[in-house]
Amino acid sequence: MGVRGFDLLKMATTLPKPVPVVMLTAHAFSPESLKKSIELGARAYLPKEGLGAVVPFLEDVLTYEYGPVWKRILKQVEGVFSDAWGPYWRKPDEAFWKEFEKRIEAKPK
Repeated sequence: MGVRGFDLLKMATTLPKPVPVVMLTAHAFSPESLKKSIELGARAYLPKEGLGAVVPFLEDVLTYEYGPVWKRILKQVEGVFSDAWGPYWRKPDEAFWKEFEKRIEAKPK
């Protein structure tokens, strides 16, 4: 409350020693906010409706590499986003999503 989430995300990820940030949202649960969270360096994205599962969710974030965590998150939000915005919710930012898919499929170095 009283803090702009994206401002806080940007601050945390641009520190000399960046802090991993999980975006927890109710009002900003949208394809645009998901994309912006990824672009600004969020480690994960969770709707407030998922708060009951926050412990296993955070365990996943702390256990798995960047790619596998985002694959799991996208699998979870895909249905909700498709129901709310239609099956082509990625279409307006198709190039971004294709590039992001490549990035999360890549093996960590």
